[in-house]
Amino acid sequence: MYTNNDALFQLDRIHHLGRTAANQKSWVQKLIKGEDTQTVWGIRDFTYEGNTVTGLSESGIQKRAKNKNLILPSRTDTGEVVKAVGKGGTIGAFVTAEEGFDSVEIPIR
Repeated sequence: MYTNNDALFQLDRIHHLGRTAANQKSWVQKLIKGEDTQTVWGIRDFTYEGNTVTGLSESGIQKRAKNKNLILPSRTDTGEVVKAVGKGGTIGAFVTAEEGFDSVEIPIR
């Protein structure tokens, strides 16, 4: 989470490095001072057929230009667990000859 609000750093319910309070529920979320400098990938950035991620939506295509570290979703837009990636055995729907990714993260079920 990104914020410029210094008062939020005083709240113990927001995770900080070291997890010092019992009511800090998240081990993977932390508060960072400043602006989000990277476009975050979301469920709506992809297209789906059943439980397969088939490519990038219009918003995903726009994000590809800014964020070269693709993170595939673990669930589809209808909440199904993703079991396959690519349409017809190819991942060409995610990249073009001009635009690709530096890394791809595939969720582990």
